[in-house]
Amino acid sequence: MEKKLRRQSATSTRKSGACTLLAAQRHCKVLGIFTRLHRRDGKPVYLRHIPRVARLLRETVESTPALAELGAWLRAQSLL
Repeated sequence: MEKKLRRQSATSTRKSGACTLLAAQRHCKVLGIFTRLHRRDGKPVYLRHIPRVARLLRETVESTPALAELGAWLRAQSLL
């Protein structure tokens, strides 16, 4: 029983980490799409959503040690 619980905990931790990485990827993608919609397609209405998505990305990056390098790069590019 104890082994099963440890295995479930490890699996849950891996899934949580994978979800966090996917969330960061999705936030980056959405920021790019909103920027493209504004610049290329002339739809500035999407710009109002950028601060919220950027905040979500920043929170995700700051709460995940595995994303420290990404966070440093985003800060160097003035994206966070």
